[in-house]
Amino acid sequence: MANTEITDQIEAGAIAGSATPVPLGRTAFEGAIHTGVSQLVRALLLIASTVVVARILTPDDYGVIAMAAPVLAFVLLFQDLGLSAVTIQARTISDEQSNTLFWVTLAASAGVTLLLLAVSPLVSWFYQDARIGYITAASAAIVIITGAGLQHLALLTRELRFRAVARVVLVGAVLNFLATIGLAFWLRSYWAILFGNVAGAAAQSVAAWTSQNWRPSRRASLRRTGAMLKFGGALAGFDILNFFSRNMDNILIGRIWGAGPLGLYDRSYSLMMAPIQLIRAPVARVMLPVMTRLVDRPDRYRLAYLSSLRAVLLLTAPAAAVAIATSNELVPLLLGDRWNGASPIFFWLALGSLYLPVASSTGVLFISTGRGRSLLLWGVFSSITTILAFAVGLSWGPTGVAKAYVGATLLQTLIVVPWAARGTAVRASDIASLFAPFLAAAGGIWLVVGALQGTMEPALVIAASLPPAYLGTAFLLALFPEGRAFLVSTVQLVKETVAGQRRGALAASNEG
Repeated sequence: MANTEITDQIEAGAIAGSATPVPLGRTAFEGAIHTGVSQLVRALLLIASTVVVARILTPDDYGVIAMAAPVLAFVLLFQDLGLSAVTIQARTISDEQSNTLFWVTLAASAGVTLLLLAVSPLVSWFYQDARIGYITAASAAIVIITGAGLQHLALLTRELRFRAVARVVLVGAVLNFLATIGLAFWLRSYWAILFGNVAGAAAQSVAAWTSQNWRPSRRASLRRTGAMLKFGGALAGFDILNFFSRNMDNILIGRIWGAGPLGLYDRSYSLMMAPIQLIRAPVARVMLPVMTRLVDRPDRYRLAYLSSLRAVLLLTAPAAAVAIATSNELVPLLLGDRWNGASPIFFWLALGSLYLPVASSTGVLFISTGRGRSLLLWGVFSSITTILAFAVGLSWGPTGVAKAYVGATLLQTLIVVPWAARGTAVRASDIASLFAPFLAAAGGIWLVVGALQGTMEPALVIAASLPPAYLGTAFLLALFPEGRAFLVSTVQLVKETVAGQRRGALAASNEG
């Protein structure tokens, strides 16, 4: 039965250091919860920090950081070189290979550090503001500090120690929060934000070393790690392509239409992406090491992928459908009446968010099966088609860009699904049949919400629509055998996780 398969114990599924094997399904479920909670806490700390610090610093201070941020974000793509994913994906990894990956990552971090120092005068010249150059140069400290902990964090993820990973991330987030607020009161300048980030990065790296017993040595071999470095290079190439395609819309809108229209587009995009990313990120982080362990077990590999995709869609699709149906009311309700112009942009972007999780989930199929070259080729195709779509839609303003983006991503989804599934236990027809009930549920939700509009206040319509949207989607899933098995498995995993936590707490109290 599917519900027993997903929680089946496998020999490689035991967490390192555990006395007994841990069911892989429960490990993945708990990992997603731990990672999700850490993501949520990070988001809340960021909001709280912004609320407090914004009352101390000026918009100009935030502007200085924001102007330097794209430079740092771009050069950071060259820091990891895809080697964290290589560490997680490798079927086996020797101590010598771990050493090599650590030293290569540290060398790349040192190179990026020198690059930031070198380009900082150019950044000052470009913005005609020396402060931006100083911030860019000082950001180099973040690069070298985070580089020292990347391999340890990747090894923790590889070992499925998701609680430890979440703890490491939270330590960094909390120290960042406390340092930023304290320094804001003391320095009262943009340096508080930068030094807060440095403190958070240092705390995260120290926590990673403390949580992972592995220590690097000088035993390294580029020759024996060549294939891994080549695979990492392909992943890094994909990340670079993705960076340009995902930022080109802002660049084009800002250049042609100016700051106001760009602000409408940027807030609409962030409003659409924030909840999806909050859900998708923890699932993606958990599923890569899990799927890598299941490559040689086709049935379980297929089940793990489809179950994770169903979980993401069950959490995101009903809310997306409500957002689509109420876009004219939702945007001004959340952002204020000044943002009414963002409603049509948000409508189209929210429409794309229905199937966006399907396209983004295919990355784990490429990476878990070691197809770095295919992923890189896909990155070239998707980047070209995305940028061309932006250029076509630009004549009609931000709304035209949003429409073009939705059209391009729909085309890309139809192409990438069979491409990514090729050679794996997952079939394109599996993904299509999985998505169909969610699409049908979204249509039904749209009709129901449309009928409610005009009968009550917009806020009440949204609040009243969400619970039945989720219940209706779950009911529709239960009409299909695989959907029903997924719901049963999820309930079982929740029960097992709660029981396991209670047993762990009882054992800890008895030992005390």
